[in-house]
Amino acid sequence: MSVASPLCRLDPELWLYANHVMVGQSEDEVLFQFGQIQDQGEPRIHSQIVTTSLVAGEILRLLQQALGPAEEKEWKKE
Repeated sequence: MSVASPLCRLDPELWLYANHVMVGQSEDEVLFQFGQIQDQGEPRIHSQIVTTSLVAGEILRLLQQALGPAEEKEWKKE
């Protein structure tokens, strides 16, 4: 796996905005639920991804790699 360009090949009309995420797990799987919260209401879940803990760990590594430079910039502003 690798960090993809923000302008990946997926049609932008298929993109779904999420400002809410929940993560759950069982012994064998990790569940990611993405959705939106509007006007302080309940989250409306629109996407779910189920994967193994191994792949979830890889997703974590990729997020750290992708967000590391942005987080460092934010820390320097404070």
